[in-house]
Amino acid sequence: MSAAGLQILRARPLLGRTFAPDEDQPGKDKVVVLTHGFWKRRLGGKTNIVGRAIRLSEQSYTVIGVLPPRFLLWFLPWDRAKFVIPTAVALDQANERSLHWLEVIGGLKPGITIEQAQAEMNAVAARLRRLYPAYKKDWGVTIVPMREQFTGDVRPTLRVLLGAVGFVLLIACANVANLLLAKASDRQKEMAVRAALGASRWRVIRQLLVESVQLSIIGALLGLLLAYWSIGALRHLTAVNLPRSQEISLDLRVLGFALFVSLLAGLAFGLAPALQASRLNLNDMLKDGARSAGAGFRSRVRSGLIVAEVALSLVLLIGAGLLLNSFVRLSLVPSGINPRNALTMQISLADTKYPDVERRTAFFEQALARISSLPAVEAAGVSQILPLAGWSRTTSFTVIGRAGQPETGYTAD
Repeated sequence: MSAAGLQILRARPLLGRTFAPDEDQPGKDKVVVLTHGFWKRRLGGKTNIVGRAIRLSEQSYTVIGVLPPRFLLWFLPWDRAKFVIPTAVALDQANERSLHWLEVIGGLKPGITIEQAQAEMNAVAARLRRLYPAYKKDWGVTIVPMREQFTGDVRPTLRVLLGAVGFVLLIACANVANLLLAKASDRQKEMAVRAALGASRWRVIRQLLVESVQLSIIGALLGLLLAYWSIGALRHLTAVNLPRSQEISLDLRVLGFALFVSLLAGLAFGLAPALQASRLNLNDMLKDGARSAGAGFRSRVRSGLIVAEVALSLVLLIGAGLLLNSFVRLSLVPSGINPRNALTMQISLADTKYPDVERRTAFFEQALARISSLPAVEAAGVSQILPLAGWSRTTSFTVIGRAGQPETGYTAD
């Protein structure tokens, strides 16, 4: 990351500082900013860590800061970054126009829209194409908000999931409202006695609403308890496909939302039974064997709730069936590779120990030979990028016998 990267991301370190403007220059880049999790797990959370040297990839780096707990880095497609070091670009690489391995981040000034920024970057890209036609002819710039970059692919899925959860909540509330209506039929005489003793209709409604809200609060507490127990499994299941899944937790915002929804559900679906139970004819209700008042209206309400439950359940079943059908069809599409019994690992060689191509090549040749000789191994190989790993690179190649600039090749999933 360049020296200004953490400032652009508005990082406020828990300890120390972020990079100085000149610390992404060669020779001044042996400094590191640690993430909070790495600082806690690997370095014991020592508060005197700033200014001390640690070894990373056989090189010594001076710790200059520690990021706060909520500041997570998602620049790698397969894992969280554990620390940040400056990207020192050598002079020969800075002037090499065929390299396209850096990702650019930036902050918009107040009042500047994405469209305005895109128009300015289009102008910059046009100038670069004129200056360097051999390397920039087919290149352009597309500005994407950072939130869209991280969550754009999963947002529709989460919205569908939210809609399904909302339908389940409505079905549960309709069930509870039906039960409350049935219970209200048995409590007609109780409410009549209360009214005869001087209770107003609003007081009767308020009592019944308090009971329904208590029921919804109990349900919310049980749901929060179940959510607390299942957070670990949810983080594990969504660690790869859901960005920032490790941040899933129960905090004050979740508790406030659960309380608001439970209060709203208790009031909304407790209101109809409360209104029905408070519509009293004291002369009829206090007579022994009298027929319950409002039976026709109550029956219509219960029938409507049942119809709503069946309709919502049918929508959920159809949606689940379509999703299952799509999943089955996708699982039957050949990917072109056979992952059965295949294992992968990531290896990063230190530049100090393996400074040249010959030593790196020798290392991988020896590693492959030793792995291939194991009895349980059928074959072994080395790849820079795994298939379907969500990552891509570009590289250059030259055709023998053809003059001109090197061509650019793409490796993508």
